[in-house]
Amino acid sequence: MNKIFKHIPVICGIIFLLMIIISVGSAWASGVHLYDLGISFSAYVGLSRTISAIYFCAAVVMIIMLAYYVAKTKMPLIKRIIYAVILTDLFGTAFFPYNFFSEAPTARSINWHNNFAICMMLASTVLFIITAFTSKSKTQRAVSIISIIYSAAFIVMYFLRFGLMFRTFFIWENLFIVLLLLAFQTEQNENATIESETEV
Repeated sequence: MNKIFKHIPVICGIIFLLMIIISVGSAWASGVHLYDLGISFSAYVGLSRTISAIYFCAAVVMIIMLAYYVAKTKMPLIKRIIYAVILTDLFGTAFFPYNFFSEAPTARSINWHNNFAICMMLASTVLFIITAFTSKSKTQRAVSIISIIYSAAFIVMYFLRFGLMFRTFFIWENLFIVLLLLAFQTEQNENATIESETEV
């Protein structure tokens, strides 16, 4: 694998971080939701139709890169399917932000966005569980176990509408994305382990 290919998840993480800076920075510079960590990243994106369009383009670039990464990385078919579901959900959340099709948020776009986001959260959790039980790489397994604990706490607090979580939802949500990108990145550890065993 060449150097660029190995760092695709990291590159996508940098793109995502830039979008966070742009969307949140734009809102705070305008005095909107100033220092508010209680709303989601997507809500910040949805405050501006222009930024919604920019994020959609950025998301498409990330999806294409990650889809190529998954296609070229050795892994079980079930994991490829789950990654495909996750990337489809990512596309859905970007295609249905809060105001891409209108000047103000609509109930339909918000509902579609939330449905895709919840599906991505649940699919990611299933991915973490499968990886924890099937991975031969200690690093990948450790990351997966940490991710399972985090996602379990996230899901329980999300559906129970836990107050503390929703006052800092922006942080919780983005940490979940970081763990998902780590899941992509650690697929290389699994491959390294398999190649090592094959050589022996």
